[in-house]
Amino acid sequence: MKNAFQSLSFRLVGLTAIMVILGFAAVISYSTISQHQNAQENAKSYLSSLSAQYALDVELDIEEALVAARGMAHAIEGPLRSGSTDRDGFAQIVENTIRRYPNLVGGAVGFDSNIGGKDADFAGKGYNDKAGRLLPYFYQDGNGGVAWEPLALGGDSGSELWYDLPKNKKQEVVTEPYVYPVNGEDVVMTTATVPIFDAKDQAVGVATTDMALKDIQVRLSELKLFENGTVSLITSTGMWISHPDDKKLATIEESKALSSVLKELSAGKSFYGNINDPVVGGDRYLAVQPVTFGKSDAVWGVIVSAPESEIMASANDSRNLTILLSLLVVIAVIAINGFIGTKAMALLRRVTDSMQRLAEGETDIKIPARKRSDEIGAIARTVEIFRTNAQDKQRLEAEQLQLQETAATEKKATLDQIASRFQQGVSTLINDIELSVTDMKSFADNMNDMSQQTRSRASEASSSSDNANQSAQAVASASEQLAASVGEIGRQVGQATSITGEAVAEASRSNENVQSLAQAAQRIGEVLKLISDIAEQTNLLALNATIEAARAGEAGKGFAVVASEVKSLATQTSNATGEIEQQVIAIQHETKNAVESIGHISTVIGQIDEISTVIAGAVEEQGSATQDISSKIQLVASGVSSILKSISGVNEVSVQTDTAANSVVETINNLDKKVQALNEEAERLVAEVRSA
Repeated sequence: MKNAFQSLSFRLVGLTAIMVILGFAAVISYSTISQHQNAQENAKSYLSSLSAQYALDVELDIEEALVAARGMAHAIEGPLRSGSTDRDGFAQIVENTIRRYPNLVGGAVGFDSNIGGKDADFAGKGYNDKAGRLLPYFYQDGNGGVAWEPLALGGDSGSELWYDLPKNKKQEVVTEPYVYPVNGEDVVMTTATVPIFDAKDQAVGVATTDMALKDIQVRLSELKLFENGTVSLITSTGMWISHPDDKKLATIEESKALSSVLKELSAGKSFYGNINDPVVGGDRYLAVQPVTFGKSDAVWGVIVSAPESEIMASANDSRNLTILLSLLVVIAVIAINGFIGTKAMALLRRVTDSMQRLAEGETDIKIPARKRSDEIGAIARTVEIFRTNAQDKQRLEAEQLQLQETAATEKKATLDQIASRFQQGVSTLINDIELSVTDMKSFADNMNDMSQQTRSRASEASSSSDNANQSAQAVASASEQLAASVGEIGRQVGQATSITGEAVAEASRSNENVQSLAQAAQRIGEVLKLISDIAEQTNLLALNATIEAARAGEAGKGFAVVASEVKSLATQTSNATGEIEQQVIAIQHETKNAVESIGHISTVIGQIDEISTVIAGAVEEQGSATQDISSKIQLVASGVSSILKSISGVNEVSVQTDTAANSVVETINNLDKKVQALNEEAERLVAEVRSA
């Protein structure tokens, strides 16, 4: 079963099925969403249009009562403004109006006290009450006639709504529905009231009409939408005027579901949405259309609702049919694709079997399906090419094996020749380097010895100069007592002359030693140049060895590594030689300074010698030249001090020369170690090349 799931035919069929299913799923999803959106838009349009139509019907019904009240008010207002006191005439206007509108429950006219005459003059007369106030109410008596009775104001009569409110606001009023007994039956009704104005535009009375809402309730309850749709009528305060449940009539709706609806209704706005309908329960679509009456502030609302399931029934049926048809198409596509895939896979398995045999080295086989013009035929022809190539490969492998054996023999001989040439060249270079290193050691030792001698001679010169300085100071002191110690002066001058002579000799010998030191440093520089040239030749030889190793291929890899090490050591040798050369240059520079200092010392000592000779001759004439002798002695002391400073400089140069010589010796020792390492690496390289 696992192999079946992993087969190409199963994957192709499965992939096709997935693609078809995804395609139909996308189409079904789009179709379902589109149909649902269309159904929702159609439902909104349909329910909204119905609510607007029914709202207009309700408005016309209530407007009939409002128009009747408005007509009565205007008919009474004209004579009243003219000062008429015909109260019976005013009452008869109302009576005739109620008679002409049999659908009205009743109507009334009411004046404030002493309007249309003094109440006392009309007490108990005509349509006036016992106090003489005009407050007659006319109503249908149930026998086709119209009866009347005086109205009572205050108490629970509700007069604050139908009498006081319109007068105070000076505008028409349609009251909240209320229950009132008519001919022994409780009836839900509303009152339309219009204020009456006198000549001073003061509201002094009202004209009212009462309308039962039974007809509206029956008419709306009989309307059918879908199977369970309903039409209801509610005020902006939440009182039900028409409701499928008669128990809710004239009651206030307290559910939160309609709170947003009532809020919109109070603002005189229409509403459409999906809520849990408190009318019959369940999710329903509601369309609410506000109803207004004349100039009154009253706002009622017609609610048209239908269950969501019924509104979406058509869209759901279309969706289900689409899904069913899509499933049938998917099954058909999978079946057809499976049949075609099975046939194709059978041929592919035969071609695959041929490829397997070919992979196992069996080239004398026949490839099936080569003459087909489809992709399977192309695969078969490709496998045939593989078969031909496999045969050619077997032949080429045999030839290649023979060539490899021949190449291995030739490569071995070539590597032996390279190793011999490399060993001979490296040995010669290393011997030359070792000889040069030996010479450098000898030169460095000589340079060290000469620097020691220079420092010793400088110390002796310093001591002699110090003695000369002391003698000069003694001569200077003695010159002050020249009269008593001429003989002593002669002796001291002679001694100073002798010492300066020795200083001249020592300075000459120091100059010769420093000159020898300079020549030794020059010879060391020449040897370093020779070592640098040898290192460059070694580097070139290592580079040639690396190239030869690369030509040798895999067998020359070890040779290449060793050649790289040789090249690295040659580079280090060159670098060390450069460092020694810098040290030698420094020695040559310091030696030059020493030569110049010693020359200056020789010059000064010569001057001292000349001065001493002059002093010796002047002793004989000391009587006349005492002052001159003292001056000369001061010059001698100054010259001796200069000699001391110069000898001190020579001593410092000798110390620096000694330090540089020691550094040269240390560098030469390091160079000797690197030459030994180079020799070992060269021997290892030759051994590896020959073993390869």
